[in-house]
Amino acid sequence: MTAGAVVVVAGLQAVGKSTVARLLAQRYERGAYVEGDVFYRMVVSGRADMTPAPSDEAIRQLRLRYRQQALVAASFATEGFVAVLATVVDARHAALLADEVAPHDLRLVWLDAPDDVVAARERERATHAYDGWLAPDGDLVAAVGRLRAQVGPPPPGALVVDTTGRTPDQTAADVYEALR
Repeated sequence: MTAGAVVVVAGLQAVGKSTVARLLAQRYERGAYVEGDVFYRMVVSGRADMTPAPSDEAIRQLRLRYRQQALVAASFATEGFVAVLATVVDARHAALLADEVAPHDLRLVWLDAPDDVVAARERERATHAYDGWLAPDGDLVAAVGRLRAQVGPPPPGALVVDTTGRTPDQTAADVYEALR
């Protein structure tokens, strides 16, 4: 991966995106880490969150966050950095990111793990990222499955990496080598 490129590290919550993206960015001579969660937290009132049945406003705000993330990543790429962006994105919106970072090269890395592994990691993090996806029975594994169904499969052309049983450093090293 050459300077002036954008790498999007995507996948479900608790699959390791933020940690792996930061470690990946550190491997480049000029790497910048663009944390997608920062853009989510910027809306301090009036936020409409994504849910299993998202409102038009939730989708509008999601697209706004993607545009802002892409603009920041593109600005780093313009200055000769490899910008590594960590975010949840699906195939419908991956094209939006590609459009926003053009003419910079965009590579999509999709981190994945089985639903039970993601649920166990989420329990360890205690971030409540799946609260909006929980049914009354509180089954976190099923909540992960509901989000997975909405996000869909990895977009075509994505580098898919299963993080099960791997450290973030191992995953970042493998992604770095695969993108070279």
